[in-house]
Amino acid sequence: MIRMTWLSFVMALAVVGGAHSASGQDTHDQAVKRDVERRFEVLPLHDGLALRPKTTLPGVRSVEVTGGAIAIDGQP
Repeated sequence: MIRMTWLSFVMALAVVGGAHSASGQDTHDQAVKRDVERRFEVLPLHDGLALRPKTTLPGVRSVEVTGGAIAIDGQP
């Protein structure tokens, strides 16, 4: 249950991270980015991002979004 909620959250992040308008991100995209950065340490990877929760989340130590795939604690 928790993993599905965070999976949805991370999928939204992946979409926002890849969607830029000619004039930059819109207000909603900026709000999502701020929310993610408030909750997670965001680490760049070669082909994506790693998210490490800033506070303890039961069953989640890291989330990776790479190459169109999402993994929670290394598990797709």
